[in-house]
Amino acid sequence: MEAKKAEVIDIPFAKWEPPKDEGCRVVKSDGTRCGKPVWQEGMCGVHREWEMTMSAAMGLPFPEDQLSMHRFLLRALDLVVSGKISERRLRAMETLCRMIVRNARVGRYEV
Repeated sequence: MEAKKAEVIDIPFAKWEPPKDEGCRVVKSDGTRCGKPVWQEGMCGVHREWEMTMSAAMGLPFPEDQLSMHRFLLRALDLVVSGKISERRLRAMETLCRMIVRNARVGRYEV
């Protein structure tokens, strides 16, 4: 019995190119990408401005939805426990978060 020769099948593939989406590269806490028009350094104006704040430098996430707001408060609590900020500042942050949520409900934001 004669062994069969292997056949070579040449399938041409188009060269893969990454999508040319030039939207904001920030991934929100729910896993979706922001995608708003880029302002500077691959980010929309809102996320770029946040990156320039002291809060962002302290590792606090941008508070744009309920999950990120929750993470924001947990990180703030961690900063209090580690002695990096005072409990008084944490209370001020909590008050500001409530204001952000209230204002966002009136406006077009996601929080």
